[in-house]
Amino acid sequence: TNHVDIPPNTFAPYGAASNAVVNINSLPFLAATNTVVCVGDSLTATNSNIPYPSWLGALSGYYVINLGVGGQGSSWIANNYTNFISLHPQFSNSPTFFMMGRNDSPWTPSLVLPNISNCIAAHVPSNYWVMSIFNQTNEGIGTVNYTNIVNLSLSISNAWPTHYIPLW
Repeated sequence: TNHVDIPPNTFAPYGAASNAVVNINSLPFLAATNTVVCVGDSLTATNSNIPYPSWLGALSGYYVINLGVGGQGSSWIANNYTNFISLHPQFSNSPTFFMMGRNDSPWTPSLVLPNISNCIAAHVPSNYWVMSIFNQTNEGIGTVNYTNIVNLSLSISNAWPTHYIPLW
């Protein structure tokens, strides 16, 4: 398979790297030139069906490092990603997909955008993409949650217009 899940306790300060379940350095086939990194919460890690990183790997032929961790907000996700890059700088050149902010209720741009910026600052080239977040079925048009999530996605789009992927 070309999908590698990296557990949340792999990177400091959230756990000692020596306790890692997956040691990237023991996987010599992974390199910046053949690896995509996916960063996010449960929408990336997924707790149901097949996560989008698996599809991405299957369709692209790239290896995929899935740094998705369910239940985490964008601050934790940004810290986890920057720790990952500090431990494995070779992947700062890899194409990277960021999907974060779903767990940051009430989804204000002032909370989420700085964390996305921190991730992008750790990423060397411009081959990154920032994806929108999407509403749950109970967050329909006219609800406060719908409006907040749409506004956050629009703010992400405005901040990174050439690197934005709308999912709704």
